[in-house]
Amino acid sequence: MRVFLFSVVVALVLASCGGGMDESLYSRVYLSFSTETGGERIASAVPPEVSLIQIIVEAPDMPTIEEAFEIVEPTQEFRTSILVPKGLGRHFIALAIDQEGLIIFKGDTVVDLLEDEVNLVISMERIEPTPIK
Repeated sequence: MRVFLFSVVVALVLASCGGGMDESLYSRVYLSFSTETGGERIASAVPPEVSLIQIIVEAPDMPTIEEAFEIVEPTQEFRTSILVPKGLGRHFIALAIDQEGLIIFKGDTVVDLLEDEVNLVISMERIEPTPIK
């Protein structure tokens, strides 16, 4: 079974948007897809069979965040960002979905978002194709 890593670089910075939001309560989470080669994490292209990456962030003290990112160029490195409320026990779930709507890679991890910068890696493994709920 091939093992893929989902590299999530978490930088806790002040959000630059206004509108009365208390910017110090959020972390900007930078996400990218990577693989492990010879014990080193390296950025890589999203596998060609992946057409969508879904990120879910859960915790008891915040609403669930669900973000889906369409993969337009599978030969390009996947990179995006989301805002996540700071706090303890943030459960990050990463799903890579094929063109038929089946989950083909999955991984998760729990992290406390309290520091100004946090690096987070979610190990994603190929799974038996599974329909999305």
